[in-house]
Amino acid sequence: MAVTDTPPLADEEDLFTVAPCAASRQIAAGFALDQTVPHDELGQVSLRFIYVNIIAEYARHAGHADIIREQIDGVTGDSA
Repeated sequence: MAVTDTPPLADEEDLFTVAPCAASRQIAAGFALDQTVPHDELGQVSLRFIYVNIIAEYARHAGHADIIREQIDGVTGDSA
């Protein structure tokens, strides 16, 4: 699938997941990774900076979910 292709929406949930992701991919495709844009608090930031921070935030949430799961089932490490 090309960056600008938008998959058909299967249900209402897709309205909040697939469509926004497709739109953000299309917007990001117009920028080079090192191109900068203004940020209200940080000044100029690159698309690379934005991607790295989104990945870090996603990893933090995944870690939080893992901690919650460990508290529920008591299984830790690779055996989970």
